[in-house]
Amino acid sequence: MRSLSLRGGVLLGEYARWDDFAMPDDPALRYGADFWDRRFWPREPLVLVKPCALFSWKAEKYAGWIRQLERHGVAYQTVERQDVAACVGDFDVSDRLLFVDEDERRGMDTLYHWIWKKDYATRSYNGFARGPIKEKMYNRYGAAVADGFLKKLQNTGVRMLIVEDSYHDSAYGRALRQQLKDCRTNRLPESAYDGFFGDLYEQADRKEIADLQFGQIGARSAAGFNVLKDSSHTYYHVHDGERLTAGQPAEYERTVWCFGPCLITGYYVEDKYTIESFLQARLNESGSRTRVVNLGAPDNMLGRMNRISHTELKTGDVVVLHLPEPDAGNLELECVNLYDVAALHDAPAAWFVNAIMHCNHRANEIFADAIYEKLFPILREPPGERTAVALDDNFLVTAYLRQYFPDFSAADYGEVGAIVMNCNPFTYGHRYLIEYASARVDHLIVFVVEEDKSLFSFGERFAMVRDGVADLANVRVVPSGDFILSQRTFPEYFLKIEDEDIVRNVEYDITLFAERIAPALHITSRFVGEEPEDSVTNEYNAAMKRILPAHGIAIVEVPRKKVNGNYISATTVRECLETSDFSPLDDLVPETTKQILFSRNA
Repeated sequence: MRSLSLRGGVLLGEYARWDDFAMPDDPALRYGADFWDRRFWPREPLVLVKPCALFSWKAEKYAGWIRQLERHGVAYQTVERQDVAACVGDFDVSDRLLFVDEDERRGMDTLYHWIWKKDYATRSYNGFARGPIKEKMYNRYGAAVADGFLKKLQNTGVRMLIVEDSYHDSAYGRALRQQLKDCRTNRLPESAYDGFFGDLYEQADRKEIADLQFGQIGARSAAGFNVLKDSSHTYYHVHDGERLTAGQPAEYERTVWCFGPCLITGYYVEDKYTIESFLQARLNESGSRTRVVNLGAPDNMLGRMNRISHTELKTGDVVVLHLPEPDAGNLELECVNLYDVAALHDAPAAWFVNAIMHCNHRANEIFADAIYEKLFPILREPPGERTAVALDDNFLVTAYLRQYFPDFSAADYGEVGAIVMNCNPFTYGHRYLIEYASARVDHLIVFVVEEDKSLFSFGERFAMVRDGVADLANVRVVPSGDFILSQRTFPEYFLKIEDEDIVRNVEYDITLFAERIAPALHITSRFVGEEPEDSVTNEYNAAMKRILPAHGIAIVEVPRKKVNGNYISATTVRECLETSDFSPLDDLVPETTKQILFSRNA
C-alpha cells in the first residue's frame, strides 16, 4: 500500500500498493552514484513513460526521475502512456522503457496482454520498482564481485570459458533481432514448429516439448542459489538440481561444469539436444575422458557465482559460464559469443524463439561445437594432480556488504549490536526495542526485512523505521538483503506455516548471520522482542538462543512494551486501518509513521 487516503470514509490505496519504493531522492534507496554508471545502461536514450495523471504523487516521482536522469547525464526521451504501443511498434524500445513505479509497469503489461493482445519484453532495468532495480543492482554488484571471484578461481587450477550473448552491431545481428522482435513471449507458437523442430517428432510431441516448464525452480538451495525442480518427464530429466546430460561417462578424469540460465539449462529441447549433451558427444568421440555436467538454472549473476562456489570443483576441471556482456578481455578468459557463432553458420531466425539464447537443437549443436573448439586445447593437457578447490565466498553477502557498508570501520565503534525487524508497520513497540538496544551498545544496526511479502512495501517500512529513529545518533538503518529473514533463507516466516523444513531454514538463516554478517560488522549482540503469540517467530527466537552464543554473539530478549495493559502490536494497527478506526493509533504508532500512512490524502 503506497499510500492511504480517506474518501467518504473508505480507506483507499489498493491500486497503489504494488509501488515498492519512494522518490528516487529518498535515501532509503541508498544505491549511490555508481548505480548511474552508463556502462550498465543501454546505448540508446531511455524512454520514460509518463504516469497516470489521476495520482499526484506519481507526477512528483516522474519529476524526480527526470531530475536524477539529468543530474547524471543519462540521455532520455518521454512518451505518453497511450503512445507506448506505437512506440514499441515503430522502433524497438522495449528494453529501454522506464516506468516510475511497479504499478505503472504492471498496468502497461495488462494493456498489452489483455487489451491490445500483444506482448513486449522487459529487462532487468525496466521499471524502477523493487524487483527490477534490485536485479539490476545485483547484476552490477555481481559484475564486480564476479570479476574478483573469477580472478581468484583462475589461480586455483580451474580453467574457464565464458559464453556471452551480447549483441554485436552486424548485418546478421540486426537482421536476426528484427525478425525476432515481434516474438515477445517465451512460448513457441505452433505456427513455428516446422522451422524450429525440423523433421523431429510428431505434432503432439512437439507441442509437449514446447509447453514444458523448463525453467521451473524447485526452491532456493540452502546456500541461497536457484535449483531446478526434479523431473522425470519423457524429454526432460532433472535430479538434485542437475539436468541429465546424455552419454555422460561413469569414469572420467575431469569435469566440465556448465552454469547459466536458459541457454545452459537447455530450454525447448530434450535432454539429448542440450549444449551439454552435444558437447559430451564430441568429447566422447575424441577419446577425452571428460564428464559434462549441466547445472543450469534461472538465476542472477550473483546466484551463478554462489553456485560455483558451492560446487565440488577440482584442479583440472573447466567451468563454462554464461554471463551477460562480461569483461572477458579484462579477465583474459576464453570467450564464445553466440552472435558470432550464429552469424558464421548463418543460423536462420526459425531456430530461435524470441532471443538468441532461446534456441533449438540445431543452434545448440553449433554452439556446442564452438565451445568444444575452445576447450579442446585445454582438455588435451593432462589434468595433473586432482585436488579439491576451496571457494567459500558467499556472493550475496559480499555484494550486500559492499552496497550498504562501504565505509564501515569497526575501529570507530566499541560494541556493535543488531536488530532485525519487519515493522509492518513501525510502532511504538519497535521504537522501544530500538531505544533499549541503542542505550546498551555503542553502535546499533537495524536490519529492515527487505522481502515484499507484507501489507506495507519495503520502501514504506524502511522509511517508517528510518524516520522513526532519526533522533538516535548511534543507530544505522539498512535493508536486510537476501539472507536475513528472506524468501531465500526462511520462507516460512512470510507464509506463517510450520513445515518439515522450518528448523533447517531457521538454522541456516541464523548461522549465515552468525558466520558471515556478524564477524564482518563486529556484531557482538542481537536484540529481539519477546514473542508470546507467533509460533514461527518463537521457533526463530529459540534457534537464535541455541546458535548465536556459540558464535560469541549474545542474544538479548526484551519484554514487549504495553499500552493500557495490552501489548503494542503491528497486527492491531493493521486491524485499525482495516476497520477505519483510527482513534487508537495515537497510542500505537509515532507521528512519523502516521505521516507516511496518511501523507497522500485524496
